[in-house]
Amino acid sequence: MQLDALRHPVFSIRVSGLGQFGQTLHVMVEPSSILQSLHDKVLACVRRSGIRVPHRRFRPHITVARGLKKCPSNDFLKQPITDCTMQVAQFALFSSTLHSSGARYETLADYQLLPGGT
Repeated sequence: MQLDALRHPVFSIRVSGLGQFGQTLHVMVEPSSILQSLHDKVLACVRRSGIRVPHRRFRPHITVARGLKKCPSNDFLKQPITDCTMQVAQFALFSSTLHSSGARYETLADYQLLPGGT
């Protein structure tokens, strides 16, 4: 796949709090131009490979839990996460298969970013 040829520097992300999409709990990642750039490059490679990807808004996040039967309270979700940054040195391509017990994920490939970024 064209992702093997993708070149992008290592970078840092900053997390900013907890959020929820339906029954999924996630840590919110602050938007940044370098993260958006990687997202755009990956989408371009995937589309050039002939894979159809729906157009939707990019909402960077880290999924913590899925399929929650009882959603956390609003007070819990409003707790700030401060001074938390993480370095991103690679990304992975996953396959997601839905089963009656929930989604199962399989890592298909890992891609290293270029050293020397921020």
